[in-house]
Amino acid sequence: TRLLTYVNPFLMDAHGSKGRLYREAKEFGYMVRTVQGGVYRLGSEPGVSFGLLDLTNPGAVSWIEEVIVRMVNETGASGWMADFGEYLPFDCVLHSGELPVAVHNRYPEDWAELNRQALRRAGLETGSGDDIAGDGVFWSRSASTLTPKHARLMWLGDQLVSWDAHDGMKSALLGLLQGGLSGLGISHSDVGGYTATPGRHRTRELLMRWMELSALADAVFRTHQGNRPLHNAQPWDTPELLDHLGAFARLHGCLAPYRRTLMRESSLTGMPITRPLLMHYAHDPVASNVATQFLIGRDILAAPVMDRSTPRVHVYLPPGDVWLDVWTTQRSPIQPTGGGAEGLNSNPNYDSRGYGAWVTVDAPLGWPAVFIRRGAGKPAQAAAAA
Repeated sequence: TRLLTYVNPFLMDAHGSKGRLYREAKEFGYMVRTVQGGVYRLGSEPGVSFGLLDLTNPGAVSWIEEVIVRMVNETGASGWMADFGEYLPFDCVLHSGELPVAVHNRYPEDWAELNRQALRRAGLETGSGDDIAGDGVFWSRSASTLTPKHARLMWLGDQLVSWDAHDGMKSALLGLLQGGLSGLGISHSDVGGYTATPGRHRTRELLMRWMELSALADAVFRTHQGNRPLHNAQPWDTPELLDHLGAFARLHGCLAPYRRTLMRESSLTGMPITRPLLMHYAHDPVASNVATQFLIGRDILAAPVMDRSTPRVHVYLPPGDVWLDVWTTQRSPIQPTGGGAEGLNSNPNYDSRGYGAWVTVDAPLGWPAVFIRRGAGKPAQAAAAA
């Protein structure tokens, strides 16, 4: 059993022990300031305000690193969520004298870098380059160009506890795929989403379908109670939910050896673990517009159900390959055309791109649609067999 904790660059102005770090940072000038010279206050709810760490101040960076290291040493934690990092105000004053607009997109990089340094100072990571060792980890939600240099794991922020494509379950997959195209190759979402609002809560069905999505798509399988736990379905609510959680945690574990090969590939080339179809079927206009299914590496295709009250899903099988149903080991009854990498048609004048095929797949709860490409490498074959 391991403990993971939480940090962010905001410090709360409060009485007693809750405000201790705020008072200390204020005394030493470690937070961003207003043009009048006071602490720049940000608030998320009435009566609560926060200061934001000024990461252009070397003293502030060293101080918060020490706070994180002390937290790890006192709790025995193996890692933490490094939340936020995207809220630097454009009208604040910085220690360095730089314009906030010039630092805004660098702030997430600096936040990730200091968390990486804290990880190393706490003894949770050693070595460098290809010889990095240690099993500590932190995960970030904000990012910019150099973030992958420092943050080895990302997460997709606070989705609504809904099915929609704008800020719900579908948006989590879309963010994962788009992030992969932007160099954020190892990422995940909160299983079940996070944000419940009045009149909107997490249903059991949504939670179970999100478990299926995350077991296949995510580098880390991590649940979250959400911001309103009593309004949301939780994995421990019923034996059915616990069994479903266990089944898909095991599925995630079965994919671990295959994912390790993909993580190695990601570290060397930047290729994401979870990929949009267009990465391997760029010539196919349909594949370039599909955002509800994905490839795990090169060889496994998944299309989890992401709509309520439906026991089936429409799956696009891209051209040039033969696709086998992972659960039945049988070929899909409808197959795309084209030569593909296997040379299914040896005529040099044949258009190897071919045409993809849409199939409707039965996908009741517990059986998401998953296919493996014929001719897949041994790691993918082993994962499918497991």
